Amino acid sequence: EENADIIALGRPLLADPDYPLKALQGRREEIVKCIACNTCMDLIFLFQPIQCIQNPCAGYGFEVEPNEKAEVSQKVLVIGEGPAALEAARVSGVRGHDTVFWKTGGQPGGYWSWLIHAFVNDKLKAIRNHGVEVDTKDTVTMEMVHQLSPDIVLVENEVSPCVPNIPGIDRENVVQAVDIFSGEKEVEGKVVIVGGGSIGVQCALYLGKKGVDITIIEEKRGPAFKIEQLTRKILVQLLKAGDVKLLFRSKVTAIDADGMAFVDAEGNEGRVDAEQIVLALEMEPRAGLIENLEKEDFNPVALDYCHSQRNVYDSVRQGAEAARMI
Repeated sequence: EENADIIALGRPLLADPDYPLKALQGRREEIVKCIACNTCMDLIFLFQPIQCIQNPCAGYGFEVEPNEKAEVSQKVLVIGEGPAALEAARVSGVRGHDTVFWKTGGQPGGYWSWLIHAFVNDKLKAIRNHGVEVDTKDTVTMEMVHQLSPDIVLVENEVSPCVPNIPGIDRENVVQAVDIFSGEKEVEGKVVIVGGGSIGVQCALYLGKKGVDITIIEEKRGPAFKIEQLTRKILVQLLKAGDVKLLFRSKVTAIDADGMAFVDAEGNEGRVDAEQIVLALEMEPRAGLIENLEKEDFNPVALDYCHSQRNVYDSVRQGAEAARMI
């Protein structure tokens, strides 16, 4: 439209080196967008090679041909919901395999995706654009897999929210953060969030918009400890602006009907009164699907589940490499 003589692109070229060509040819829908996750910037500050969660080939241009087709097309089944499964399904489709992606129960992208919605949406769009059949499955049975009869199965490790061994943990006033995100549970009044990682911080910001009085308690020395430093600073500022009370280097020792007791790193005991306790801890792996697939001689390729934002790149790259081996 002749509104500019020069357009400068920085990080978007890491996400999609073909951005200018696609724009010139009017292929806007094919452009892979930079989602400003700051993965590349975080590594610059750490004096490490640049990586990009949108483009796991970045930095490996002489080793990998991103759009290389497989010599023989196979029927590939990808099972999961996190970054590794999403990328494995996309790359399998790019390589020309007859690919089926079964999104397992939960938020597509995994529990961390409440922080990076754009990544999940773009991946799902790309997966469908490459002809991958996408279906949502609450459960996956061996009968379903046998009926599909895939040549290769790529499956993400299953996880469930951690439930710590704390007196009173099974009380009715204790809920999981993931159930709040999904809308299954609601909380109000005074709330203590146990866990100050990415899930706990996002839960606090979400509930803060609803006028909930929030306290975060975390055993480590600060909040959002597994999120890159630029985003972490912004999140801490938002927590302070929302009057979220922060208790660090403190451990919950008991939960009752009126709140919870804790002890800090120096051994000092304390208490926080609250109407409800929200568990926002890391996910724990659970046995089941992979073991069953192995018993049925499907020889599944296991993909690691992504537990934090800083692990997204490793998960994406693992999914990509697993699909390129087919």
